[in-house]
Amino acid sequence: MRWRPTVRVVSVTMAAAVLATSTLAMIGMQPTSHHQRANHDQQAAHRVAELPSVNQRFIWLLAESHFDQVVSVPAVRALFDRGVVYEPITPRQHPSTLVPVIPTADFHSEQLLAAAVDGNELAPGVRAVIYDNERFANTPRIEQQHIRHYTDLAALVAAKHGLASICDFIQPDRLPPGARTPANEVPPCSVVGLNTVQQSERSPSRYRAVVAREVAIIREVNPTVPIIAGLSSNPRGTPVSASELTADMRATAGLVNGFWLNVPAPGVGCPQCRAPDPALMATALSNFARLVLPTSTPGGAGALSTSSPSLSFRTSAPVPPVVPPSQPAPSQPPGASSGPIQGGPIPGIPRAQSSATAAPVHPIHWYIASSALHQLISLEGTSWTLAHLAPATTTVIAHTPTLPTTQAPWQGGVVLDATSMAGVRADLAADPQDPVLLDLEAWPLTPLAEQRTAPQVELAAGALMQAHGSTLVSAPAIDLGHVLVPGKPNVVGYLTSALLPDAAHASAVVDIQAQGMEGNPMAYAEFVSRVALMLRNANPDVQVIAGLSTNPDGRVVTASELLQDVQLTSSVVSGYWLNIPGTSVACPSCGAPQPQIAVELLDALTD
Repeated sequence: MRWRPTVRVVSVTMAAAVLATSTLAMIGMQPTSHHQRANHDQQAAHRVAELPSVNQRFIWLLAESHFDQVVSVPAVRALFDRGVVYEPITPRQHPSTLVPVIPTADFHSEQLLAAAVDGNELAPGVRAVIYDNERFANTPRIEQQHIRHYTDLAALVAAKHGLASICDFIQPDRLPPGARTPANEVPPCSVVGLNTVQQSERSPSRYRAVVAREVAIIREVNPTVPIIAGLSSNPRGTPVSASELTADMRATAGLVNGFWLNVPAPGVGCPQCRAPDPALMATALSNFARLVLPTSTPGGAGALSTSSPSLSFRTSAPVPPVVPPSQPAPSQPPGASSGPIQGGPIPGIPRAQSSATAAPVHPIHWYIASSALHQLISLEGTSWTLAHLAPATTTVIAHTPTLPTTQAPWQGGVVLDATSMAGVRADLAADPQDPVLLDLEAWPLTPLAEQRTAPQVELAAGALMQAHGSTLVSAPAIDLGHVLVPGKPNVVGYLTSALLPDAAHASAVVDIQAQGMEGNPMAYAEFVSRVALMLRNANPDVQVIAGLSTNPDGRVVTASELLQDVQLTSSVVSGYWLNIPGTSVACPSCGAPQPQIAVELLDALTD
């Protein structure tokens, strides 16, 4: 029977227990300085901040290039001593020893962020990352065009490695017209910045109004995420005074949790900026310190204190407690939202709607081998299997065009399996109408010559299927990476060779064989999201599915882990290839099949 792929979009919310906890719990880490700077006192290099009441801890972010010049002023130092301080540094820089800081790495490209974090290339002691996606040359155009998606990826990378993430509120004009909603504008990061507001800082009343408007949008989506407002000593080269900056801080201290302080210099990010003026920022902060610090504090004039009714810090969104790297993150940080954090919109895939349930809004399209379907029918019966794998949303992968009698209800959705061009031709000879799933891998079932030329094989198979009026489903394995790019890890070769774009061009559907990562849902979600975007960039019409396995290469996984994998990626893919492997030539290490894991997963998704 002729089978044509039909787009079936799965739209669900990300699991709060997985992503919200991972990202929001980070910034409670005890800020410490890990490396001393030359000529600084050894003892000062290892100061640990005391944690007073979390509601009184203000967040400060100031780059290393002018950090010591600003913080060496006693009043500023006293102000920062009472706060949580993020200091962006490069791999060759060392954090300040003047006050306790959280060393932070700053990136304008998610791809560079992921490469540095995954490659362990951050400076020693870095505990947070900034993803600053801006409309300039330092941010790749594709990331500018899909800012929400890449912001989501950056947050996932950070959470996977136990790092805090800091990123900007997404301005509506950077989103497609149909996606300009609060849910899309508020990123799922540990700390949300309001950097564009600094263009209003010459007028404290306008600055407060702009900050208040954006804070209201953020609080609607995430009532507890810390928010830091941008301030610049040189906003786009426009002169600003220290008194104006102080007035801005005073006007918004009750709205936000802190400030993102910029002391810019002329460059790619701000070609019109004047020479940096750290003294102006230090003066503004000193003036603010005199307003908020008690008289007994160095630099404090006591005119107002943090308890003064006329000037209070934002307290309804407390900074979560910081978890040192040696300790596990709490299951739920104090004040953390119990609601889900959603993934970003992907081109061609509607954004997930707000929902407190884990069940998909639309049916998942399942791909499953005839042998695996047989195991489920044998274990749970035909009625259960029909209820959980409806024929209308299930494609059966088979060696022959006709399924066994027990699988007759699924006969309308068959795709023939092949592992080589010879297999594709054999499938076409058996039934030229059925689509073919081409499973190229670095294994004995795919000839070595075809492994080495896998991108070309994908294109040739796609052209052959099209000539017969049928379609190709591609499932190129990650382990082809080292064959295609010798000397590089599998993932590097898989992502950088022509394999993915050529598979996308050749196929109606591409399967991301990410099942080897499924035991780590955050890593799985990050990888699937990254590859899905690459595939759709190559072919906007391609459908994308992802692999799941009950025992990948014989490793033990739980239904709970598989459920989290689905919850984190079902807004990115149209369905899943559910594998229930056993020991065979295709998988010598798989061991006995584990169909009960698949049963538990399908039950959980149906409940």
